[in-house]
Amino acid sequence: MAKVNGEHEWARAPPPSLPIWRRLANIVYDPEEKSFFGRTPKRWGVVLTFYMVFYAVLALMFSACMAGLFLTLDTKTPSYTLDSITGYVLFLSYVKKLHHFFCKHPQMNQLQSCIMLSQVILRGLERLKSKYLYDKISDYMTYKTFGNNPGVAYRPRSPNDGFLVTLNVANSSVVDHYVNQLTEFLRPYQKSKQYQFDECSVADNFGYPESPCFFIKLNKIFNWKPECYDASALPQDMPTEIQELIKAEQGPKTQKIWMSCWEEKSNMTKIEYPWGVGVSADNFPFRNEVDYISPLLAVRVTPPANKLVVIRCRFWAKNIIYNKSLKEPSGYTRIQLIIENKTSVSDVTN
Repeated sequence: MAKVNGEHEWARAPPPSLPIWRRLANIVYDPEEKSFFGRTPKRWGVVLTFYMVFYAVLALMFSACMAGLFLTLDTKTPSYTLDSITGYVLFLSYVKKLHHFFCKHPQMNQLQSCIMLSQVILRGLERLKSKYLYDKISDYMTYKTFGNNPGVAYRPRSPNDGFLVTLNVANSSVVDHYVNQLTEFLRPYQKSKQYQFDECSVADNFGYPESPCFFIKLNKIFNWKPECYDASALPQDMPTEIQELIKAEQGPKTQKIWMSCWEEKSNMTKIEYPWGVGVSADNFPFRNEVDYISPLLAVRVTPPANKLVVIRCRFWAKNIIYNKSLKEPSGYTRIQLIIENKTSVSDVTN
């Protein structure tokens, strides 16, 4: 301390020279200042209290926001259904058509309009919060199939890639895998009288391995209702057998979704429908019922040994849109099957 103009001033003296081990120890605890890591217990208490209050307020605000959000949700009904998005997606489809009109053959006087419209479309699409919507609508603008065209799937699935089902007659463990998979999959269906059949069941081992059964189902879409065909308006590409069934049945019996299966490349495969070819429309709509099970049909396939066969199964209804493309499939599913049998004289073909 020094005296200047009659007043005392404090001057900070350089720290005393201490061994390095002592300086390191003072970082953890300084006996002169009685501090831990540069702060006294009182200052540490202030810091900890501040952050505890700060994060408690943040947690309270987050909890209040989440509570408000959950109050707006229904555990059984989606917040956004088909009707709530159809208008917006339809609007984008018209913008897409307008863009196509201007840009299909852009001339000098239309080029600027094409560029400006493209920018408007992209900005609108980028505002979509769902990446799935952005990708699908911006690339294909499939408003007719988005969200209101049920997917078609089959069971069992291959444990390898999920597509190619390979059965070996001599390998019982592979066969048991598929039988066990189907037994577990069909367990909820055993309670329904609608699915009490002797064929394609546990009793006949689901036909495995020589004539395996596959179960074709429609995936769930909330509140979706099928628009069934009647005898007055049948599509030309519908199989004759199904057309005859529709014409023969009258009244509520015709209110069905129909299924047909065929080989993509003929290998003389025998295709049978032990459970019939129609699913009653009474199974719809799906509204998140606890015991709801997706309707399904069984198809039994008996292919030649050691040959890859591809079976395509399609469901028929007015609002099930069929797109045979392999890139963007719709309304059908493909079963790829090969049954290996060394006792057969047939050669394995791809």
